[in-house]
Amino acid sequence: MTSLRATSLALLGALWGCPAEPPAQRTPPILEAPAPAAPKPKPAPTRAPDDGVQALLQAHRAQRSGVWMEVEGEVERTLSDDNEGDRHQRFIIRVGELTVLVAHNIDLAERAPVKAGARLRVRGRYEYNDRGGVLHWTHRDPRGKQQGGFIQVGDRKVR
Repeated sequence: MTSLRATSLALLGALWGCPAEPPAQRTPPILEAPAPAAPKPKPAPTRAPDDGVQALLQAHRAQRSGVWMEVEGEVERTLSDDNEGDRHQRFIIRVGELTVLVAHNIDLAERAPVKAGARLRVRGRYEYNDRGGVLHWTHRDPRGKQQGGFIQVGDRKVR
C-alpha cells in the first residue's frame, strides 16, 4: 500500500506541477547570472593640439583687433629691430595660410632666440592689418594687471 500511495502522490504531484521528491530531499536549481559585460573602453579622443590657426583666421577675416591668442607657427624671416620708442624685435611667422608680424618688446623682455625655419609658439595680442596682422604684447605685463604673453622656442620660454 505504501508503494501505491507513493505512486499516487507522484502522479498527483506531476499533474499539479509539484516534484515527486519531498521538499527536504530536493536540491534547488543552481541559477547562474550571466557575468556582467565588461565596459568597453572608450577610445581616447584624437585631437591635434590647438595651434591657433582657426582663431587667427577668424580674427583676420573679421578684421578684428585687440584679440588675445596663442598660435604656433614657423619663422619665415627675421627683420631688423624697431628702435623708435620702445625697442621691438621683429620677425615674420607663418600660421596656416597667413603671415603675421611679431613685434616683441625687448625693453620689457629678453630677445627671443628665433631664426628662419624655427618652430615656435607665441601668445600675444593680435591687431589686424591687410598684410596678415601683428602679434604684440608677447611679454609679461609690467603692471601685473593682465596675463601678458610669451614666445616659446623649444623648451625656452621668453616673457
